[in-house]
Amino acid sequence: MLAIDRQAAVLALTLAAACSRASPPDAYGNLEATEVVVGTQTSGQLLWFTPAEGNRVPADARVALIDTMQLALERAQLNAQRASTASRVNEVSQQIGVLEVQREIAQRAYERTKRLYAQQAATAQQLDQTERDYRVLGSRFRQPARNGTQSART
Repeated sequence: MLAIDRQAAVLALTLAAACSRASPPDAYGNLEATEVVVGTQTSGQLLWFTPAEGNRVPADARVALIDTMQLALERAQLNAQRASTASRVNEVSQQIGVLEVQREIAQRAYERTKRLYAQQAATAQQLDQTERDYRVLGSRFRQPARNGTQSART
């Protein structure tokens, strides 16, 4: 019986100690943390990232690596497109020069045939043919304007 009383006393003391109030806190208040948002200057897949939450990082330290291969490929493609466009512009300029010369020659032939027709030294068919050639070149000369490009000088 003495053993049971002893067990009951230990149990009573344990329960009394468990139900007692803890010591009051030393201070009350709010904690503030500085939150830092890190942004990149380019997009891409993140290859590695070294910092862990809570670690201090020195200013200007490299903490991540972004794969920029896709951006490099896009840049190369744009440079190739630019070169292709420049060569097409050069080609169009040359074609305009050829058309200008052809038009000048056709205009001179038309004017000559008109004079010869007035002197009855050329036929109406010859006049019509040179006029047709001159007008066809004139319409080809103005055709780029219909396609949305700058028209050639008339």
